[in-house]
Amino acid sequence: MQTKPTQADYFRSDIQGLRGIAVLLVVIYHTGVALPGGYIGVDIFFVISGFVITQLLLRETSATGTISLKSFYERRIKRILPAVATAIIGTLMLSIFALSPFGEQQQVAQTARASSFFAANFYFYLQDSYWALVENPLRHLWSLAVEEQFYIFFPVLLFALNKLKIRIGSRLSVAILVIISFTSFVISYLLSIGEQILPKPELFAFFGTPWRMWEFLAGSLIALVPNTRIAA
Repeated sequence: MQTKPTQADYFRSDIQGLRGIAVLLVVIYHTGVALPGGYIGVDIFFVISGFVITQLLLRETSATGTISLKSFYERRIKRILPAVATAIIGTLMLSIFALSPFGEQQQVAQTARASSFFAANFYFYLQDSYWALVENPLRHLWSLAVEEQFYIFFPVLLFALNKLKIRIGSRLSVAILVIISFTSFVISYLLSIGEQILPKPELFAFFGTPWRMWEFLAGSLIALVPNTRIAA
């Protein structure tokens, strides 16, 4: 008798290893000791995230014919919220003893408030520079905010395509993702070289979810290769 696949059946140790390498690159980069280009670990992580989430949604549509947005967001809340809450509360508690109450603590508190709504990237965008926040122990949460914002948008897009009878993985759905990805990349590039399309273009290219979207979608397009399985 054939049993229903479990999450363990879709587990990929190589993907988990790549995630670990991506995080390690960023950690080493921030030590200032080596790997001046280690920040690319963030980009790698975003591509992997796009790959993972697309495979998850592809499996769901193959099994049920649709996407349950309610179930998807419930899973994300259960997976992410406890860990983020623990990190934020723990950092706030430690900041009382480790940071100055005349500026640093207030900065951490403001970052914690933005991070609680997965909006740390918006908060950091409003600052003058990423490096102005170098002493902020929560500054890494900007990337989590970008990821979660993509996770809000992307399932809705695939859900809408599915309702329009555009099968995930079909040529038309791939073409739509390619167009969105290409547009995101081009605007990201223009912003990163200082084109005044939007205020603070370089910062917007760095922190803006729409201009990071091409990285997630690169992973999504790779994930549409048939018979690729991965745990979310």
